[in-house]
Amino acid sequence: MKFLDRIKKSLKKRTRVEVEVLQGIDLDNMFTSKEVEENIRAKVQDSIQRQQHLKPKYEEIINQLTLVQKIEDLPKEELKELENLSVIYSETVLEKETFQKTLKNQNTATNYLEKYKDEISNAIIQMEEHEKKLSIIKNDLYHLEGEKADIAYRNNRAHMALTFTKVLLIITLLSSTIATLILATMFFVYGFDVFLPALVIIVLVGFLSLWIFVTRRYLLHELTKNQKLQKREVELTNKTKIKYVNIQQFLDYEYKKFKVNSSEMLQIRWENYQSNSRNEARYERISRSITALLYDYNKLLLRNNIEGGDFIIDHIDYFTSKKARRMLKTALELEKDTTKEAYDQCDNEILILSRLLEEIMEKEFSIT
Repeated sequence: MKFLDRIKKSLKKRTRVEVEVLQGIDLDNMFTSKEVEENIRAKVQDSIQRQQHLKPKYEEIINQLTLVQKIEDLPKEELKELENLSVIYSETVLEKETFQKTLKNQNTATNYLEKYKDEISNAIIQMEEHEKKLSIIKNDLYHLEGEKADIAYRNNRAHMALTFTKVLLIITLLSSTIATLILATMFFVYGFDVFLPALVIIVLVGFLSLWIFVTRRYLLHELTKNQKLQKREVELTNKTKIKYVNIQQFLDYEYKKFKVNSSEMLQIRWENYQSNSRNEARYERISRSITALLYDYNKLLLRNNIEGGDFIIDHIDYFTSKKARRMLKTALELEKDTTKEAYDQCDNEILILSRLLEEIMEKEFSIT
């Protein structure tokens, strides 16, 4: 029991760092509980693993700081060229990223026009011309239909008027016959003087007969003219409909071929396709520019015996000016100090926990 009390007193005298490391460990039962011992061993292994992970990271940061310092030590002309290349590369990469978003968001529904790109311009012109012709033909058909209705109306009126003249002629003949019989009866039976009434009837019948004759001739001429107009209208309508069908068939074929319903739609899709093509061509030019810049960049670094171009490219904005490089150097030094502190902490943890395990093993040995 005295030995255990001595151990507990020694534990209470540990430093602040040791207290922090030993926090969470059941020190009262560390000599009696196997579970506590295993927990300590696990913590040691965890610290070793973290230290193994931090070591290459620390070395990498040191290399990066060395690289930045090498860049700073370049001749003035070389450093100026590197800064210029860095600025151009950074701007070009930004432009490429912008175009990547543009290409990603652009409508690819017009890509099928690729196989027709050599004929679309002429196709649009022809479609516009045929659409104009089709519009004119539609107006012509509309006017022809109006003329047809007008001719039919005049023809019906002429037939009705001709029928009226026939009826009027019959009525005139019947009326003159009846009047003649009445006048003859009055003259021969009753002895009346019928000269004046007979003269009036003769004049009236003559006038009506002349009017009926002239009107009938006019109506017959009108019907003949209407028949000719109807025939001409039918011929014009047929010719116009043939033109309409031919033009419509051409347009239907072109619409189906280019998957549109008008030349205007094809024009819009063609402009979208051309815009997409220009964007893709520009994106390719930017990519080639980036490749050329990388070649010049690596050539400059190789000329000055500097390795680590990937790090420089990944942090290209920091190499555009002295101020930016100073910011990078400050950030790397801070990361180096933080990593070194974490590495030393792992070292302390391993040392303290290892000593603790040694005490446990000494206790077990003394008991046995």
